[in-house]
Amino acid sequence: MAEPPRIGALVDGALRVHRQGRVDEAAAIYRQVLEREPGNTIAIHYLGMAAWHRGDIAAAETQMRASIDADGSVPDFHNNLGLLLRDTGRVDAAIACYRQALTVDPEWIEAFSNLGLALESAGRF
Repeated sequence: MAEPPRIGALVDGALRVHRQGRVDEAAAIYRQVLEREPGNTIAIHYLGMAAWHRGDIAAAETQMRASIDADGSVPDFHNNLGLLLRDTGRVDAAIACYRQALTVDPEWIEAFSNLGLALESAGRF
C-alpha cells in the first residue's frame, strides 16, 4: 500500500495550484492537510485566503486571524490580513497589520510598500 503524501508535499501542491488560480482545488487540499494535521497554520491561513477569493470575507478573516493566533511569526500572515482589511475599508487596522509584519521581518519590502500605500490612502504623509 502506498503511503499518503507528506504534509509538506500537500501544502506545496496546494500553494502551487492556488497561485495558478485554482482556488477551489487548493481549498480542498488545505482541508485534506487540516484533516491530517489540524493545527497546520499554513493550511489554516490559505484556506482563509481561498475564502476571500470566493467572496466569503467573514470566513476569510476568521481563518486568517486563527493562523496568526496560532503562529504570529509568519510575516505573510499579517500582510495578507492587512490586504483583506484594506480591501474592506479598515485602513487603520490594515496599517497595524503591515506594521506587525515589519516587526516580524523588518526588511520585507512588500509590507513596506503596503504600509506606504495604506498610509497614503489614509492621508498620512
